[in-house]
Amino acid sequence: MKKLVLVDPNKLQLKGNIHMHTTRSDGKLEPAEAARRYYEAGYQFIMMSDHEVYWNSTELDREDFLVLGGTESAILMNDSHRWIIDYRRAALGNDRTQHKHMHYCCIKDESIEDVGQYFAHDEPVPRQLDRGIDSWNKRVELMRQKGNLVVVNHPHWSRLDPELLLASQNITAFEVWNSGDAMHCGGRWDEDIWDYCLTRGKKLLAVAADDTHIATTDFAVGFTVVQAEEFTKAAICKGFKSGEFYASCGPIVREMAIEDGVLKMRFTPARHIQIVGYDRDGFDFCNVDGTLIDQIEWKVDTTMRYFRVVIIDDHGNRAWCQPVFIEELQDEGIL
Repeated sequence: MKKLVLVDPNKLQLKGNIHMHTTRSDGKLEPAEAARRYYEAGYQFIMMSDHEVYWNSTELDREDFLVLGGTESAILMNDSHRWIIDYRRAALGNDRTQHKHMHYCCIKDESIEDVGQYFAHDEPVPRQLDRGIDSWNKRVELMRQKGNLVVVNHPHWSRLDPELLLASQNITAFEVWNSGDAMHCGGRWDEDIWDYCLTRGKKLLAVAADDTHIATTDFAVGFTVVQAEEFTKAAICKGFKSGEFYASCGPIVREMAIEDGVLKMRFTPARHIQIVGYDRDGFDFCNVDGTLIDQIEWKVDTTMRYFRVVIIDDHGNRAWCQPVFIEELQDEGIL
């Protein structure tokens, strides 16, 4: 059987945040100050995702720190024709009207050759009027045509029905953890909607991000680790496009591979490892005496449809590895 390397210790493992806001939109920090703070917090890259204004500049790049281009783009509420996807507090008998809708992080894909299609630096990116889920997918396709990778943001915070994420097409990933949601807006992550999609065969990948606005409890908490062949923006984008990344708000994965039908992992010390699967029971690793573990081996259960690994450290912080589909491993001769 072939060996499948999922987290390769021989590649660069770059820690980054792809969701943040500065004074260019509704954040508290100037872009240079935000970049400096992330650099000093040990991040190797960030993406400037200010609302509806594009970042396409190298002015804050360093030799050991990169600022990816992009924006956060949202769907504009259609007051004249509200779809079931629209959400209002007023509908729940609350006079404080608030609409929640789809938000996307659009990352400038510097791994493509035609650079003429990108938005210009500081160019406004107007919101698209909500005409239902098909219009959402057209928005994703437009952003892709303009040279962007598209990530779905904070499903819980957006009150996003699982079926809407299931129906979303051509997205690179979604946020399983968002600091704004987890720290300020309900204190939760989005594993439930993830498994909803995975159990229906949608191969959805996950990132974690800060969504920095106030730059206090929402700062330098969530991150995505991307595997790259070299320290360039193009290599980071290639890592996203090939699915070579994982989400975390604490634990670090040192190595992850499947060899001879066995999953082998090394990671920073953790209290609890969960193998989440469908449609069989998963598996847990922990020591009853409370001592920490930093590696596991698990014989892959081929009766599952898929599995994914969650690492939980001594403080309750989590890392989420990408899902692995059993039939794909069998088709490729891994199992």
